[in-house]
Amino acid sequence: KQYELMQSKVKGIDKSIASYVKAQKAAAKATAQAAKAASAAAKANKAQDSSIASLKKSLKTASVEFERLERIQGKTGAAGEKLIKKMAKLKAEIDLTNKERKKAADLAKLNITIANEEVGSYNRLSARYSKLKLELNALSAQERKSTQSGRDMENQSRAIYEEMKRLQEATGKTALNV
Repeated sequence: KQYELMQSKVKGIDKSIASYVKAQKAAAKATAQAAKAASAAAKANKAQDSSIASLKKSLKTASVEFERLERIQGKTGAAGEKLIKKMAKLKAEIDLTNKERKKAADLAKLNITIANEEVGSYNRLSARYSKLKLELNALSAQERKSTQSGRDMENQSRAIYEEMKRLQEATGKTALNV
């Protein structure tokens, strides 16, 4: 009888080990996927850096040309106005590129946090909520209400928010109860 009891415990331990190994493999796979996403984001950032450098160089050239024309003409004429518009356009492109770059970096950070944090942890929920919020903010009010995916995203964000609120309340923090 004791032998059977020991055998039963050994089988239970074997199952626990197998379950642990399976969880480790899943965690390794998620980490590899997060690393791949981070690498892709880094490549995109490098390409955007090159684009920004080119745009800044063009802006500098336009500024120098504008100053040269201003000295020659003593005031801005049609050519000066054209350069001013070109400079404004280049600055707007730089600002947009920087904004897109920051958004991509923020999204990559959220994906890494989601992949690396424990399932059900506050940090993972917070990262998922932030990512979902970015996706929802990109939708119009009409898309949110009239499409199944929009309604699902709203429901999911509400559920995540409520779970985050519950977890915070369990620690005595009530910042989300505003």
